[in-house]
Amino acid sequence: MSPDRRPSFAAWVLAGGSAFLLFLFALFAAVYLAARDDDRLFSLTSNRIGLVALDGEIFGSRAVVEDLEYLAKDRSVRAIVLRLNSPGGAVAPSQEIYAALRHLRREHQKPVWASIGIVGASGAYYIACAADRIYANPGSITGSIGVIAEWYNYGELLQWAKMKDIVYKSGKMKDAGSPTREPTPEEKAYLQSLVEEMHGQFVAAVAEGRKKKIDEVRAWADGRVFTGQQAAKLGMIDGVAGLDQVIEEAGKAVGIKGRPRVVTPPRERRSLLDTVFEGVTRLLPPAARDSLVAPYSGKIRFQYLWR
Repeated sequence: MSPDRRPSFAAWVLAGGSAFLLFLFALFAAVYLAARDDDRLFSLTSNRIGLVALDGEIFGSRAVVEDLEYLAKDRSVRAIVLRLNSPGGAVAPSQEIYAALRHLRREHQKPVWASIGIVGASGAYYIACAADRIYANPGSITGSIGVIAEWYNYGELLQWAKMKDIVYKSGKMKDAGSPTREPTPEEKAYLQSLVEEMHGQFVAAVAEGRKKKIDEVRAWADGRVFTGQQAAKLGMIDGVAGLDQVIEEAGKAVGIKGRPRVVTPPRERRSLLDTVFEGVTRLLPPAARDSLVAPYSGKIRFQYLWR
């Protein structure tokens, strides 16, 4: 080729620019297809099962709800398995996770299966009842449908120290459950009525989630726990299975061939101070840990908690 026929620098720039524009076009097309919820884009990666873990006592709902939302919005995740290792905890956070789970199932049309490990009792069982299916190991502990309200009374300690608790209040029930004195009969009846109301909410949630009659659930709802084997016979759960089997069966239920790929939500970055503080609080007994976590420490606590 003669020198005058060699590609000029401008020609090379034009060819390179065209290739770059073609790449950009392909990239934008992929983003557009994703925005249109076109599942063809994810046909090679849609064999995923999302796994969310709920461990320990339930003090709040934000972390678990965010994990569930993250996986629910990921279209490559075909189903979600919620792994429970918890004796329950505070009433309101348990109800918030339950409600979020039901909402996500409706909004994203994505199955959620609950897998109970060592224990999934009280508030944790409440949450599990929002799932499509519940499984436990034969020796897992579940149930404990009930409410417990407790607090420390140090009135006699104040008397011993010759200290007085002085209270000004706008109504006679404003300091019901005060730790500085014995509750009156009227206060006991009032606090018990709150326990019964929360218990009724628990029973109704289980009846709705398990498709049972209220009276049938009440037969289990005296605070007793059951093994996974017993719970399966009563219809409290759908069957006996370990986590690996639950993941595999959930995959089959949504049409995944072979073993599903398990994905978990990304972990939040934590500073060294956060890690150290969390490690220290885990060493404390529940009552002491509550004083660090619960905003109403020192007052009566209503909990869906297996003791």
